[in-house]
Amino acid sequence: MSNDLIPLSRSDSADIPAVSSFPKVSLWDMYAALLADATKPTTRRGRISDIRDLARSMNFTEPAAAVVALLGDGSGQCNAWVTRYKAEMLQRRQAPATINRKLSTLGRLVKLARRMGVIDWLIEVESVKGQSYRDTRGPGRSGWLRMEAAARKVSARTDQGRRDYAILRLLYDLGLRRAEVVELDVSHWDPETARLSIMGKGRGDRELLDVVGAPTCAALEAWLEVRGREPGPLFIRCDHAADEVARLSGNAIYELVKSIGRAAGIKGKLPTPHGIRHQSITHFAELSAGDVFATQAHARHRSATTTQVYIDNLEDKASKVRKILAEE
Repeated sequence: MSNDLIPLSRSDSADIPAVSSFPKVSLWDMYAALLADATKPTTRRGRISDIRDLARSMNFTEPAAAVVALLGDGSGQCNAWVTRYKAEMLQRRQAPATINRKLSTLGRLVKLARRMGVIDWLIEVESVKGQSYRDTRGPGRSGWLRMEAAARKVSARTDQGRRDYAILRLLYDLGLRRAEVVELDVSHWDPETARLSIMGKGRGDRELLDVVGAPTCAALEAWLEVRGREPGPLFIRCDHAADEVARLSGNAIYELVKSIGRAAGIKGKLPTPHGIRHQSITHFAELSAGDVFATQAHARHRSATTTQVYIDNLEDKASKVRKILAEE
């Protein structure tokens, strides 16, 4: 007989606490529950940032206190708080994607509280409509080439330059997102098979990407010669003591990309990590003659509709039709 069909004996059941002996979940527990519910470190950090911003808006110092105030006075007051918070974010001219992410965090908080029996209601606040991926151009082909050359030049002189160049190549050659680069460990890179294991956006499992470009493989190996192959974060800060390993943050990657853009002499708006990803996807679409499905595979978009925006922007059909109208 299978063990899972054998009933518990009295001695076994005596070790299992009664339901009533479990501590009751309180409003004060909900902030910790929201963070524990996050499956990724990046998601957890994002939720911490979101609740801190809410606390600032509600004039609380402690995030947990803001959570208690948000949930403690019933659905009407909670909806009023969230509606006011949404209006404030709009007044601050925050991007629709940023506002919707913060509203999603609050929605998740309320759902967890309801699931745990702390409250018996949900909030009803609509997200902000926005046009995603309106500008997918990135720094342009010439801008990217100047950035690559500038970063490669510095990589030949400094340890930090080697690190930054390896990051830049991953952002472009594999089209990685900033968060995907941040969470990489040394163990996720296999030099023998030239494969990188990443945790993609919205994915529950890691996926293997072939690093087929020789410059990218060389850049990773050059950085590892500096960093060493000890277990831990792949990309670390270079300004810490030799015996302290500190994972490079997403903000640091954001700033280093902008710094490379300045060094490359790019004028106007400086490129961002996601701008480099945009440029990677756009140029891939161009090289593949607008093959949506090949480009979708490279970008790792869940929907081909998202990829189609890159194809449409590349072809710029609207501008071509406007030209015809004007000439007629």
